[in-house]
Amino acid sequence: MVVPWALSNVISGSPKTFVPYVESSGYAAEYRNYHWQYLRKTRSKTEIKSPEGISPYPKKSDPISDKPVSDGGGNFGRFSRTGLMDTYLNKAKEESLCGIAAEHWLAFFRVFQDQKNTADLQKQLDKLAATLTDKIKNYENGSLGHIRKKIMHLDSIIEETDF
Repeated sequence: MVVPWALSNVISGSPKTFVPYVESSGYAAEYRNYHWQYLRKTRSKTEIKSPEGISPYPKKSDPISDKPVSDGGGNFGRFSRTGLMDTYLNKAKEESLCGIAAEHWLAFFRVFQDQKNTADLQKQLDKLAATLTDKIKNYENGSLGHIRKKIMHLDSIIEETDF
């Protein structure tokens, strides 16, 4: 089960949960293994070692997890990379947070994920604003016009701030 959440005011407020993603743990584990062995593109070994003799109620010290023979990047357990959740994730990104779709907030926060100078920030914010403006123009009813206004407001706040 995956329960996505966000703060009610995006960067502050109370936690707000969204519709959870629910999948059988057995199916999820089997699909993860299938993806690891047959679907992902790799040159490394795809073998997985599964523990033997697992009882229904193992002790916390019992080794019960599948382990890949080769996993240099530590990506074996990252279920979302299998693609099984893609439809769910796309729907979750449509959730509205303060009147703006979560996917647009994610794009905005990505601009700030690495330390950048003010000129780089401005360039990336301008690119994001242009992308969103193009998306807004594609909507017949202009229902997303408020996104552009909020991005422009955030842009003006950044201009007033020294980094």
